[in-house]
Amino acid sequence: GGTKTQITGITSNSIVETPSITTTYFYEITVNGVVCEDSITIAVNDLPLLIPADDITACDNNLDGDSSDMNEADFDLAQQREDMLQGIVERNIFYYNSDTAAVADSISTAAPFTNTANPQKLFFRVANTDTGCMSEDFGSFDLNVDDLPKEIIIDDLHDCDDDSVGNDKDGEHTFDLTVKTNEILTALVGASTAFAISYHKSLIDAKDDFGAITSYTTQATDGAEKEIFVRIKDPNTGCVRYDNSFRVIVDKLPTALISTIEVEQCETDGQIKYNLNSLVDLYSANYANETFEFYLDATLTTPVIDYENFVVPIGVSAQEVYIKIIDNNSLCERFDDVFAAGGSREPISVSFTVGTNNVPAAFTPLTFYDCVDESVSVPVIGTFDTSIFNDIRAKLLAADPDYNVPTVEIKFYNNESDAVFQRNAIDVTQPFTINPPLKEQELWVGIQDIGVKIECLGRIKAADLIVTNYPTFDLPASQIFCTNLGNDVIAVANEGGIYTYAWTIDGNPITQLTKEISIDSGGTYTVTATDNLSGCETVQTIVVNESEFPLFELDDLTVFDLTGDGRNRIEVLTDSGALGVGDYDFSLDGGNFQDSPIFEDVPPGIHYVSVRDKNGCGIQSVAVSVIGYPLYFTPNGNGKNDNWKISGVNGVFQSQSLIYIFDRHGRLLTQIAPNSLGWDGTYNGTPMPADDYWFRVKLEDGRMFTGHFSLIR
Repeated sequence: GGTKTQITGITSNSIVETPSITTTYFYEITVNGVVCEDSITIAVNDLPLLIPADDITACDNNLDGDSSDMNEADFDLAQQREDMLQGIVERNIFYYNSDTAAVADSISTAAPFTNTANPQKLFFRVANTDTGCMSEDFGSFDLNVDDLPKEIIIDDLHDCDDDSVGNDKDGEHTFDLTVKTNEILTALVGASTAFAISYHKSLIDAKDDFGAITSYTTQATDGAEKEIFVRIKDPNTGCVRYDNSFRVIVDKLPTALISTIEVEQCETDGQIKYNLNSLVDLYSANYANETFEFYLDATLTTPVIDYENFVVPIGVSAQEVYIKIIDNNSLCERFDDVFAAGGSREPISVSFTVGTNNVPAAFTPLTFYDCVDESVSVPVIGTFDTSIFNDIRAKLLAADPDYNVPTVEIKFYNNESDAVFQRNAIDVTQPFTINPPLKEQELWVGIQDIGVKIECLGRIKAADLIVTNYPTFDLPASQIFCTNLGNDVIAVANEGGIYTYAWTIDGNPITQLTKEISIDSGGTYTVTATDNLSGCETVQTIVVNESEFPLFELDDLTVFDLTGDGRNRIEVLTDSGALGVGDYDFSLDGGNFQDSPIFEDVPPGIHYVSVRDKNGCGIQSVAVSVIGYPLYFTPNGNGKNDNWKISGVNGVFQSQSLIYIFDRHGRLLTQIAPNSLGWDGTYNGTPMPADDYWFRVKLEDGRMFTGHFSLIR
């Protein structure tokens, strides 16, 4: 039906053509001279056009309500395809994550698509299902995920139990849930947005928007509390949160143990005085967590002003006080209750009457002392052992055996006022302390029978507690006893009081019991001073060291003379206590005392060695001879060196010694007597010339020596 146009320039059995419209191509094939003709048609189809696509918006499915996290939702892309095609046949939609994706990388629509960004852009191409052609360009639309209403904390809704439903002890109560709406809207920070709020009994009901309620009455099976779920819908986005919740809680009223307690007072002036707070543990087992209010009338309109010092005017012999008990946590209160099965409600109260003081006259207060050391710089706290309470209790029971019954209660107080009002009772399980500057404290007791009623048996001063110093006195730490001087004394001084004394020596008792004792030996002496009033004791020790007069005589000396070098010395023998048990020092010729018993470079002559006891037990001196001679003399009559003699000999020392003097030729000039003045330098009355002269000595102790000296004119 058309005109054929020959294609020229064909040199092979294939050609490449790009027709813009549908075109039929004819070709001839010659085989063995036979020409065969055939044709092929290339159909050219139009590309499909893009179809408009709307953005899709969904609500976050994470239930976290936090827009700072990436919101996620599941999107039905198959439904999006239907919405885009709107019934157009011969078309299909393929989705892609980018506008460069390959045709084969399309997103599957067999399952919902979950976004990976918010917002997230998806791309699509349109395909002709008849021709298989696909649009050349990509279209796009956005996926948007809106926030849920945020997760919030909703305070639990409390209310006190009452008898509007059942009774006031069954945990059944009706709550108005709508009182929480303003709190919820404020927490959402969206009071300007009309959030739709509804309340539900379960999470499923809230999710399904089923069974909305505005009030709830707790049941016995709820155990006095129930979780209420709140469904919150944002009217702008239509997004819903349904997992916020709070509890409705029925708070218990305080439980009263008893309706009325009878209290009989026994003050000497006949006036009712009482610490009302001392009764609270009798009315409630949970009193430590409760507040008690006291009133003078059953309508609870006239309050008692001072609970601890409640006083009824003199002349009023009976008084009823009404009580309200308030739980400190829930603030629920109780002032009456049904105390008997089937009975009527009764007020909680205490009934006071006046009795008499029955404390036995035979009882006299005890006195207890605590001994302390007041010499320390830090103020001292007096501490009394818990045994004092047992001692007082025992004396009270001995004074009146009627107290010894299980229902009689004895409590201790710091003063009479506390005992009267029964307040600030002392904890008798702990040591009692008196803090400075106080040094004395009275103890009072309150005695009552808490059997059928609280019956006062008396208030009395039971004891005086006194903090007192230990006995003080002076005693030296040590003392010397001179065995050569006979008995000595040890004495304490500067006593701070009137004391009794007991002494021991080396742990053994001494019969002397005075502050001063006589001793006849050394040792460790211990004295115990006891205060006659308080019984407080101070122990001090003195160490008495024995010493004695030196047992020193000539035999205790060793003299080293005639040594040849002219260096004479004297030694005092001190080995093995030769001088005694004392501590000794030594002196030569009245010089300074020294610890060493050796004297060096002692000149010849008669000397005095003194031994002194350092502890004051005495000094002993002994004369001693050191033999020697002068090397010259000058007999010129001037009174100096006018005679020559051997030093260290006299009528006492070496008195039988023989002393001879010779001239240089060996002629005997004279013999000198040991106790004489010596040779005057004459021979038969004639002065001898200046020269060297010789001598020979034979000492009484048997020693012999010779030498020479010079006579100088």
